[in-house]
Amino acid sequence: NITEEMRVLFVPSQPGWLLWGADFSQMEARLAAWLAGDTARAARFDQPGYNEYKHAASIFLGIPMDKVEKDKSPDSPYHQAKTIVLGMDRALGARKIALTHDIPAAEVKQMQKVWRTQIPATIAWQTRVGAQAKRDKILTNEFGRRCLFYGGKEYTEGVSFGPQSLGFDVIARGMIAL
Repeated sequence: NITEEMRVLFVPSQPGWLLWGADFSQMEARLAAWLAGDTARAARFDQPGYNEYKHAASIFLGIPMDKVEKDKSPDSPYHQAKTIVLGMDRALGARKIALTHDIPAAEVKQMQKVWRTQIPATIAWQTRVGAQAKRDKILTNEFGRRCLFYGGKEYTEGVSFGPQSLGFDVIARGMIAL
């Protein structure tokens, strides 16, 4: 998540060395689909050129997917769809998303309702994992990384833990292997 302008600050420490970058596009969403066993959602990621945020904007606003432009401005369909998808992947409610992203709560609720129909297996997995985090106060990912939960945010933090920690472990192991 380092901007192009800031990347010039990184300089290899040895002559002949170079820095290598990789884009793990929509990694946490892909991992959430995998963890949830959401085969329909996971299959969409296998389609060449597929972008889940464009897909969501298309569904929410009735715009053909190929007409949705990747745009970071807060009012753009792409950005709003991305906000909803990422918020739901972290089990955030409509009120929290509305407050933090300046989108009317009624619009957020409607988009969330529509998105739930697109990812039912992911929603079911979130419900199970969130309840487990609240109940047990601890989760362990597939690589054995453990996290303790306390302070009233067990549900949302528990839902976020799997995709975030697994993504980190995959990237860290890849870097070590290089």
